[in-house]
Amino acid sequence: MSPSSSSRSSSEELARRPVGLNELIEAGPFHLEIGHIYAMEEAAKAQKEVLQHHLGKLALRIH
Repeated sequence: MSPSSSSRSSSEELARRPVGLNELIEAGPFHLEIGHIYAMEEAAKAQKEVLQHHLGKLALRIH
């Protein structure tokens, strides 16, 4: 495989992949609803609540 076809394949693969969070952030402003923020110590509680009902997004506070 020549270098040009290798880079072309990589570009094609990137074009086909799902858009990630970084790409959405770079694309411009957007709004994200967060249903609840949990302390890291409450990760088990957050997981339990997600399994019971999933309304909006949950976030874990690391600091």
